[in-house]
Amino acid sequence: MERIHFVEHQGKKILIEDFSNIKSKAEFIELLNEIERVAVKEPEGSILALFDATNAHYSSESLTYLKDVTKRVDRYMKSTSVVGIKGMLVIALRSVSKFVNRKYNLAKTREAAMDWLIEQ
Repeated sequence: MERIHFVEHQGKKILIEDFSNIKSKAEFIELLNEIERVAVKEPEGSILALFDATNAHYSSESLTYLKDVTKRVDRYMKSTSVVGIKGMLVIALRSVSKFVNRKYNLAKTREAAMDWLIEQ
């Protein structure tokens, strides 16, 4: 299964960014690169994104890379909902949010995240 792909939910296109259970820094960074490759093909301000971080492992280097990629693709994003973060990862998300000056929705499930996204 592709980790970075579009799905349709109630007639709207949502970019799934599936980082669930990622343990490798190299795989984490490759997925970020794939997000960038996909995002730049879309109109600016059009992407509804669901970032699933369930059981993902991060390093300081991968979080720095996340900030950099997020800054580069931010103009393509309309809204982002995040699932699967808790504890220290909430602090990391706040850091990314502040870095790109955009708020993220925190959802408990993918379904709740997608429902929120289609309302944006």
